[in-house]
Amino acid sequence: MAGISEDMRELLESVKPWVLATVDSNGVPHAVPIGTVAILNDTTLLFGALFMNKTLDNIKANPNAAVSVWKGAKGYQFKGRAVVEESGPDFEAASNLVKKGKIKAAVVFNIDSIYNITPGPDAGKKIE
Repeated sequence: MAGISEDMRELLESVKPWVLATVDSNGVPHAVPIGTVAILNDTTLLFGALFMNKTLDNIKANPNAAVSVWKGAKGYQFKGRAVVEESGPDFEAASNLVKKGKIKAAVVFNIDSIYNITPGPDAGKKIE
């Protein structure tokens, strides 16, 4: 399992929105910008779902997902599995990310692999 490096952490913390890609039960892709985000630890990201409808349905049907983040030409893609939580500590942590409004759910994203999406000879390569 890949972990978030200090360089990745700096990029994640400096960029919003991130892009969350999911697929439905028929394999149809769906990508949305997400701004209510946090790093839980070196292998887990957290999202607060304020307006997500299709995205939450997709995660419940198929937990495979990807998150892409970039600034200028530098970027990373995180692939893993997402879980929808409607109560508990992660839900409370996601709720605390919101200044106005109320979240529907928390999405806990467990990173399985990380890829370089920076243009150049290492573009698309898995980061070990």
